[in-house]
Amino acid sequence: MNIRWSEEKNAILKLERGVSFEEVEEIIYAGSQLDIIPHPKHLHQKILIVRLHGYVHAVPYVEDEDGMFLKTIYPNRDLQKIY
Repeated sequence: MNIRWSEEKNAILKLERGVSFEEVEEIIYAGSQLDIIPHPKHLHQKILIVRLHGYVHAVPYVEDEDGMFLKTIYPNRDLQKIY
């Protein structure tokens, strides 16, 4: 599976949130994601649920014929309660 992302966004995420798309990529390849759910606001997107640094994060992404494009990573308090 081809996993892509914006390098600019990745640099911002590393600086501001201390997480990276490379970490999410490792989780995907290891099969360690917690869940995949439909995006409630963007019907063409899904949300990958992962645990990074001991906290649950949401990773919205778009699937296409080339694989998946990761949009962003953010900690999610509501998902933390569930997972």
